[in-house]
Amino acid sequence: MIDIGFLEDIEEELEELNEGKRGRPYKYGDALFTFLGYLYIFVRNYRMLEGICRAFSKIVKGFPTPDHSTIHRRLKANLPKVDVDGNMLIVDSTGFRLGRATEYVEYRHRLRRRKKWIKLHIITDGKKVVRLIITKNNIGDSPAFRQMFKTLKNELKDVDVLIADSAYDSRQNFNLVAEYGIKPLIKVRKNSKSISKGSPPRREAVIEQRDPSWSKNSGYSKRWLVESIFSSLKRTFGETLSSRKFNYAVRELTIIISFFNLFHSL
Repeated sequence: MIDIGFLEDIEEELEELNEGKRGRPYKYGDALFTFLGYLYIFVRNYRMLEGICRAFSKIVKGFPTPDHSTIHRRLKANLPKVDVDGNMLIVDSTGFRLGRATEYVEYRHRLRRRKKWIKLHIITDGKKVVRLIITKNNIGDSPAFRQMFKTLKNELKDVDVLIADSAYDSRQNFNLVAEYGIKPLIKVRKNSKSISKGSPPRREAVIEQRDPSWSKNSGYSKRWLVESIFSSLKRTFGETLSSRKFNYAVRELTIIISFFNLFHSL
């Protein structure tokens, strides 16, 4: 699943990277840092990655040995393009805590600071994460969803339904999804009224959800798939990120999701 085949093309990659570059040339290619990114999610320590590279260099002739500061600066965190598999999309969000200090450490050293956490917003086809946005905890679910959904314009031709909980209940969301010919299976609030107010799809949803068997018959019950993805992520990689700063936490979490997709594509 993770191999060191990039070593075969390392010289060609460096020539391409350094072509027309001003200043000091690159010593290491991007493929190396993509490889190290997948290792990072298991060790969460740049100095350990440096040590791993030095250990590899003793076994594999020509293996690059960047120092920990170079690894920190150039670690790659891009989510490869994922095609939608199936006719269903599910939306949800969850939180990850920043910093690795345990509750005992905070108590022992009287660190009465406010807990920091970030939000992971995803669109999934039930198997892999198709789109993601990572935000601070003061960003709402609906704005993040609309931003993600609009990037899927060319990949929605086979999608029939979109499932989301009541956090995404807004006329703007219903209209946006219906605009692409997709049925929005978005849970409406309990006190919702069947008044259109510019959103016929939401009015239709309010009427349909008055049926007690709506969740089972409509397919909304398949929302458990996204909860399963969140559970898998947190059980495998933990719900606390090692990074303390937002930008580095975004990179760490993106690498985790990228590895998750890679694993499930096998």
